[in-house]
Amino acid sequence: MNEMIEHIYSVGRTRRIAIFRRPSGSFGYQEEYLFRNDYFPDEVVEGWASLGECASYYDRVETAKADVMASVPWLATR
Repeated sequence: MNEMIEHIYSVGRTRRIAIFRRPSGSFGYQEEYLFRNDYFPDEVVEGWASLGECASYYDRVETAKADVMASVPWLATR
């Protein structure tokens, strides 16, 4: 199971980047969005969902963070 290292949130906290370490020792990141299902008044469900596959592999967490900062557009507006 992946070990979560850090979350980087958007200004409105509706998106985030999850930086993690795999059991193999490599690092990766995944972009996620906050969802809310409030169709039923007695049962509000919310949580974080992935915006795609996690195909990023890095040997160091610093390299993963640098790539995130360079490739995720909304991070420039934080």
